[in-house]
Amino acid sequence: MGINSQKAPKLVVSELAEKFVKNVEDVVKVDQEVTVKVIGIDEQGRIKLSLKQAKE
Repeated sequence: MGINSQKAPKLVVSELAEKFVKNVEDVVKVDQEVTVKVIGIDEQGRIKLSLKQAKE
């Protein structure tokens, strides 16, 4: 599903995996489609996403 938003959703490194991620491309590749969970929307309207919580 696409997200219709003025602000680009953010998937931060700490939400990619349970373990430490040194290189983002060890977990995901550019243009790879992944399933994520929306974990919040900050005061500026940015959507925060989590890959690791989507796997739970």
